[in-house]
Amino acid sequence: MVYKLGQGGAVRKDGKIIRQPLGQKGMWVDFLTPSGEIKKLFVMSIPWGDVSTAYFTTGIRGIESYTGISPKTYRLLKLQPLFNWLLRTTFVRNIIKKKINQRPAGPADEQRSKSSSLVWGQAINAGGQTATARLSGPDGYTLTAHSSLLIAQKVLQGFFLPGYQTPASAYGEDLVLEIPGVKREIVDGRS
Repeated sequence: MVYKLGQGGAVRKDGKIIRQPLGQKGMWVDFLTPSGEIKKLFVMSIPWGDVSTAYFTTGIRGIESYTGISPKTYRLLKLQPLFNWLLRTTFVRNIIKKKINQRPAGPADEQRSKSSSLVWGQAINAGGQTATARLSGPDGYTLTAHSSLLIAQKVLQGFFLPGYQTPASAYGEDLVLEIPGVKREIVDGRS
């Protein structure tokens, strides 16, 4: 991430990845919490890998990725284009890398046990029909560990496809539901 500082964001539009300012879009989204409650959080667009990988899984030609952020920080980030030149310097990147390296490799077990992953997705077709889903599960580290072990188990059982695959393209959209603590809710669209 440090090497991408000052370079802005990206989305997939008409099948191609294009550059755009970081946080080009911001909005409030209703997420499903692990307790089953709906929690409204503010999100902004970011250039996560899903802009690339989701296309190969779904064939959807327009993809945007978002992350949660406070509205106040989002407003401050609107000033970032004024400082992108500074963020791209080796000096600033080295300072940031040093700060990162001084921190623990990840959160403590107690912190992870109190955290969760919240996912929201929405697709809109050419006719304007919308399909929306929400998902909640364990924190990102635990979710990654469980999914990696689950996929390794499937591969060892001989259940795999050769070549590049995303987890969903190889094992289907319900793979994530095999991970303990994951819940999904279809808000609108297909049932």
